[in-house]
Amino acid sequence: RKEIEFLEDLDRKWPLDAPSKRLLMFAYSHLGDMLGNPQIPNLGDFNGAVAAYEKMSRIASSVAAADRENASAQLDAAMSAGRLGGLQLSRGDPAAALPSLQESVAGLQRLVARDPANSGNVRFLANNIELVGDAQVALNRLPDAKASYEKEIVLIAPRLESDKANSTNSATFM
Repeated sequence: RKEIEFLEDLDRKWPLDAPSKRLLMFAYSHLGDMLGNPQIPNLGDFNGAVAAYEKMSRIASSVAAADRENASAQLDAAMSAGRLGGLQLSRGDPAAALPSLQESVAGLQRLVARDPANSGNVRFLANNIELVGDAQVALNRLPDAKASYEKEIVLIAPRLESDKANSTNSATFM
């Protein structure tokens, strides 16, 4: 938390310094992970993790809004929103998760449209589309969930088909 205090102080002194903001975003990401990311050992403070991820996402979104052409900033914003939504979904709050997950999908769709050959972004997009579908199922929005899962299939199927010999593709998208 001292690192965060230091980085917040830098942010107050130089509010337009994107590299410092990115460091602050990562600090909140790591704090949220340590507090309550269910995918790793954590302290069990899920409310604290949500608060840290919300700050991470706000910072990433502000940096992305200031530089729409910066693909790294756009990816940070999309992934931050996805992490927040994923945590909320894992904690049984699909209504809170869905807007963040949809924001993540929208950002990733823009990145994939810019660079369709970027398999990392395609994988992130597929994963977040699936989470949108999972949230929709939890909210009993079954036709919407079906549409989300179909979008995921349309995104993944041609990539798997085009390179059947590449076992990395199968492992990545399964």
